[in-house]
Amino acid sequence: LTASSRAFEDVPERDSDVWASLKAAGMILLGHLHTHEFTVGGTTDQVGNPWALDRTPGGSSGGSAAALAARMTPAATGTDTAGSLRIPSAMCGTSTIKPTYGTTSFRGAVPLAPSFDHAGPMARTLGDCAALLTAIADPQRAQAETTLKGARLAVSPRLPLVSPDEDVAAGFDGALETCRSLGAELVDVPPPAAELEVGPDYLDILYAELAAWHRRLAGRRDLYRPALREWVEQGEGKGTSAIDYAAAQARRREDAAAWRDWFAEHRIRAVIEPTVTVVAWPRGDGYERAGSDAELIALTHYWNWTGFPAVALPAGVGSRSGLPVGVSLIGAPGTDWELLALGIALQSEL
Repeated sequence: LTASSRAFEDVPERDSDVWASLKAAGMILLGHLHTHEFTVGGTTDQVGNPWALDRTPGGSSGGSAAALAARMTPAATGTDTAGSLRIPSAMCGTSTIKPTYGTTSFRGAVPLAPSFDHAGPMARTLGDCAALLTAIADPQRAQAETTLKGARLAVSPRLPLVSPDEDVAAGFDGALETCRSLGAELVDVPPPAAELEVGPDYLDILYAELAAWHRRLAGRRDLYRPALREWVEQGEGKGTSAIDYAAAQARRREDAAAWRDWFAEHRIRAVIEPTVTVVAWPRGDGYERAGSDAELIALTHYWNWTGFPAVALPAGVGSRSGLPVGVSLIGAPGTDWELLALGIALQSEL
């Protein structure tokens, strides 16, 4: 309703499509939860992590993940432009699915970058997320019956680009071993013919779409927190041309096509990777400067680039930190229900 900003005074005249669908399915609204201001960040520092109140719950859907972890609610919703469903789920030990782009309506939600934005369900288990997705997905589908036995999984070819901390690495290794014990086939195949590091193109698109939307609030800019103001000003200053924007979107389509071919050629059911490379860090400065939380989206933002579905689930608690770590499964577009079923099978053992 306010995007957790003092600048947003608009009073909605209708429900968002996601909430309207949940309401029609019989759900009861308990309240509204905080996000990182205008969803432009991964920390939501006005909210404490229930595992350690001096730590960030992640973001941007940090209020939703924190409320789930604290057992204030059994279900919540969130949005994801670079990892905003998955990051807080990993940091609070909860579950989510970022559906295939376009599977859920974004109408009535405050956008960050519309061509990257996904709306999705959040809960303590993927089983609950599947129940929520049946209400908000278009078209609605029943949950698939799928097990990990015989499923071909590939460790993410993007992992060499990051350095997960010890707790995250240990949780990921444990998840891989659990997949093997459940009969999954972990395969090592060459990466697809796609760019694996898309930072500049991703930012060109994000800056352009962010700056375009925030024009409507130009007279309220003084009410923005420093990081948000910096993000918007950077977007306006960059002034991505229509030609550069179109070229970046064309490269994006080529990357997504290469990944679709790769999944089909190698018969890969899912890519597996850590959700976030670090555990929840101390809260407090996430609103001070733009990009201070870039490390949190190192793995997640890529799957907004492709638009592919990704489920995120807990992978244990770090022995060093005592904080949750998470693992993600990513599938080809349209495999949301099969991916959920694989994740549910893994979660039942983890």
